[in-house]
Amino acid sequence: MSEDKGYKDIQNFARNVRTWREERGVTVEELAQATNIAVDILKELESGILPEEMYWNDLISLCRYFHKKPYEFFEDEKA
Repeated sequence: MSEDKGYKDIQNFARNVRTWREERGVTVEELAQATNIAVDILKELESGILPEEMYWNDLISLCRYFHKKPYEFFEDEKA
């Protein structure tokens, strides 16, 4: 995978989390509480940066919360 593709995947991931959170009408703090992911990690993610502290179990928590499959986080919703 090229670096450009990896960057685009991270941007898609960040945008999708933010979009789905906003569609549900919840704050970052509420999402953090519901998923047991630190607020700072979610804020960093939503800014387009993949936090070093983020682990696979965080992705699984987001999948459960949003009722999505892991690959959906990396899809370009605009496509």
